[in-house]
Amino acid sequence: MIRILTINGMHCEACKTLIQMTLEENNLAQKIKSIELISQKNQAKLALQDPTDQDISSIKKIINSLGQYRVE
Repeated sequence: MIRILTINGMHCEACKTLIQMTLEENNLAQKIKSIELISQKNQAKLALQDPTDQDISSIKKIINSLGQYRVE
């Protein structure tokens, strides 16, 4: 099952790369199906492949801890 999360505060490819690298460092990269940057809205859509509730909770906590991003 695919689960989509919206990340607010995303401005550019560097933001996307930071999110990818941070999730890789926390052993969650295998859950990422795609990250679609929507720069005109300062958002990204993060598609996750078969995430558990714990994966989603961890991903939200990790991304939100970066300070400039908020996951919905």
